[in-house]
Amino acid sequence: MTGRPLRKMRGLDFVERMLSGERMFSGIELEERFDLTACDRFPELQSYLKLQPFNGNPIVLSQSRLIGLKAIGLNLPYLEADDTVLKDANLRDCQLMWSNFWNANLSNVNFGHANLDHANLEESILESAYLGGANLADAKLGNARLRFASFEHTDVLRADFKHVNFREADLRKSIHLNTAENLGLASYDRTVVSTYEKTIIEKELARRNLFVVLDG
Repeated sequence: MTGRPLRKMRGLDFVERMLSGERMFSGIELEERFDLTACDRFPELQSYLKLQPFNGNPIVLSQSRLIGLKAIGLNLPYLEADDTVLKDANLRDCQLMWSNFWNANLSNVNFGHANLDHANLEESILESAYLGGANLADAKLGNARLRFASFEHTDVLRADFKHVNFREADLRKSIHLNTAENLGLASYDRTVVSTYEKTIIEKELARRNLFVVLDG
């Protein structure tokens, strides 16, 4: 994040401003652990968001802090949240396809059953994130840090894992792992797998040209 001071914002003001049509929320610091799901106007907000054409005119939360936000089931495709701190957030069941989380701090975020189809998660911190049941089809995760992340029943169809750090992550029961890209360029250290995932990963690692042997 930049060194610019953030604009503090109450959770209820955040809701009101979204309902009024505002899209630009970059550089805000939302009240910590705001429970959007419990807000009286959450059903109204959901109905409003589902009618919005976000492609080309997204909600922008870039370079903001929304620590501990609870927003279960929120409909926010194409969200711009690059370089944003969302650690400890509960984003279970959220619709976040085509969203941009580049360089975001997503540590300990609950993405259970969230739709992250085509999302950009490159350079992000996803340590201890729960991704169980999430849709990561065609997502980009290059250079993401996934230590202790859980992938149980996570669909990783064609997801790009180039230079991802899977240290102590749990890849058991992930779906379509055999279609994921650049598994051979990821790093592994005490990564939890079953025999099935281990076979897929070792096959990809074997493709790497690690040595050029020039004897004599």
